[in-house]
Amino acid sequence: MPKLILLLCFVATSCFAQGIRGKITTDKNEPLPFASIVVKNSQIGTMANQDGNYELKLPPGNHEIIFQFLGYVSQTKSVKIGEGTNVLNVNL
Repeated sequence: MPKLILLLCFVATSCFAQGIRGKITTDKNEPLPFASIVVKNSQIGTMANQDGNYELKLPPGNHEIIFQFLGYVSQTKSVKIGEGTNVLNVNL
């Protein structure tokens, strides 16, 4: 039984071993600290750190990602998640 639990934990974490990461900046290339990143029509999301960097684990497939920061026009980007992590930098 313990081996089964260990196997299930490994499978669950490997399902989310891919995703996106990048940096959110202004049009002047200044970081936007704590900008919001959410997957459209889901409860999956994260925030950028103080340097505007973010990482978001996602299951394989096509996703619409919304990048937003108070006072800036939001942007929606389409991404296809396969194996590994995609780099997606965004200027708001």
